Amino acid sequence: MGMKDLNLQNINILSDVKPIDIVYNKIIIGIMIETEQKIIQIGSSEGVTLSKKDLTKLGAKRGDIVKLRVELSKASYDKHKKLMNEYEAFVSVYGQTLKNLSEK
Repeated sequence: MGMKDLNLQNINILSDVKPIDIVYNKIIIGIMIETEQKIIQIGSSEGVTLSKKDLTKLGAKRGDIVKLRVELSKASYDKHKKLMNEYEAFVSVYGQTLKNLSEK
């Protein structure tokens, strides 16, 4: 059975999840969700939570191991970028003065 013979029409997948890997002569279906979560304090650590709805979509339960890819959301990135731009502007104006003061 070649890739052109592969028929996924009979596989029932929720409309908002995606099969991510198809391999010759074998189908590996990986279900992926995409969500934005705020980092919260969990005991003395920080973390994110997954909703029961998302876990149900994945077919996952407590104790299962999941693979995560984490990146800043656009809003957080824009906030960080603005702060860095302000820092760079400050350093370009006052950097040498601050360096001179630190050497005294």
